[in-house]
Amino acid sequence: MDQTLLPERLYGYNQNNLDMIDKRIDELLQKYAKILVVRVDFYIREEYTLDITDRFMIEAWQRLRNNMRFNQLFAHCITSMAKLEYTPARGWHFHTAFIFNGHHHQSEYGLGKAIQAYWENTLAGMVGHAHLSSGQDYPINGTGMVHYSDAKKILNVKYALAYLAKIDFYQLNKIFTDATGKNIRTFFISQEKPKQGLRGRPRTIL
Repeated sequence: MDQTLLPERLYGYNQNNLDMIDKRIDELLQKYAKILVVRVDFYIREEYTLDITDRFMIEAWQRLRNNMRFNQLFAHCITSMAKLEYTPARGWHFHTAFIFNGHHHQSEYGLGKAIQAYWENTLAGMVGHAHLSSGQDYPINGTGMVHYSDAKKILNVKYALAYLAKIDFYQLNKIFTDATGKNIRTFFISQEKPKQGLRGRPRTIL
């Protein structure tokens, strides 16, 4: 997405990450008639934020990615994305997006609540909480069902997911480095899950 189409903010965008997000959405809509976009924010409960490190969060995300292969909740999840952030008020937290095959799922709410519970009860070891980030909460709705021919909705999704490519104040001020000075990885995007069954006709993005 052209950065001039994005809202003016106090931070910039990592163009490589932005391009990866846009390319992934386009690739998926070439293969699937519709996709379901679910956004969930993963947090740590306030009383534990000072005890939780970036390593804890990254390892929890890696466990989730490994477990997705065997957990029925993610059986039709075709890709996932995440952005690790830090703020003094929230501590370390993730903004995530899970994209499902729209032929198998219709409701972002049910899936989002299940993912929220999975973070709170399993991955974060009872110190976490999560928030289902519905597109209805924002002026531009960038979640929910997306049809391959709905150009406006596709643009809205790319607009919403651009948040995962942002560069924030703490990154610019070197907060995202470990004790050795090595950069901490903050953006994650999974490989696309191979499509099952016969492939339909090629999709044209309008």
